[in-house]
Amino acid sequence: MGKIQTSDSKASAKEEFLANEHRLVPLHEVLSEEEGLAVLSSLRLDSTSIPSILATDAAIKQQEVSPGSIVRITRTSPTAGKAVFYRRVSYE
Repeated sequence: MGKIQTSDSKASAKEEFLANEHRLVPLHEVLSEEEGLAVLSSLRLDSTSIPSILATDAAIKQQEVSPGSIVRITRTSPTAGKAVFYRRVSYE
């Protein structure tokens, strides 16, 4: 007979799951302050003009982020090849 999984082992399995390593989760990179400013400048935006991403988002919570940091999200697309998006880290 197989081993019965207890609620404790279910909880530990959830804690071990790293969303950013899943094949369907796009690459999330936290930019340095200089890189973030350069991106915003090239797009002629300020940090409040881009959508936010919560610091608790599963894709970035393993990385060191601070409020206002800029995250580059790179997705592969069948039509565009590669699509790049930017998000500002927020706690609310």
